[in-house]
Amino acid sequence: IQIRTDPASASAPPSCADCREELYPCTRMYSVHRPLKRCIGGVCLYSLPRVYVINKEICTRTVCRQDEYLKAELCRERSGWPRRVKRSSNTKRCRNRRSNLKTWANGDGPEPGVDHL
Repeated sequence: IQIRTDPASASAPPSCADCREELYPCTRMYSVHRPLKRCIGGVCLYSLPRVYVINKEICTRTVCRQDEYLKAELCRERSGWPRRVKRSSNTKRCRNRRSNLKTWANGDGPEPGVDHL
């Protein structure tokens, strides 16, 4: 097993602070002609059969959080899910429960312990 750097990720240095180097298996199969010698009696024959070689390597790539988010969104869209809604920080995410004046504590509701069915 060898460790090598993917040329695509080596040319682009990480520009954001939340990037990390990730190791992944990059197994490749390719064919080569390997010479084969067969001797029958006193006659030797040479042939070049095609042999498939599996090259198992561990490669590295730079992964940034924004890239992972974009890939996840693309995967969601391709599988039929809707896009996530991007929330802005200046809008309220939850209702303010303090503005609800009809609570058990201030006595505006039915008395606790009494069933009103």
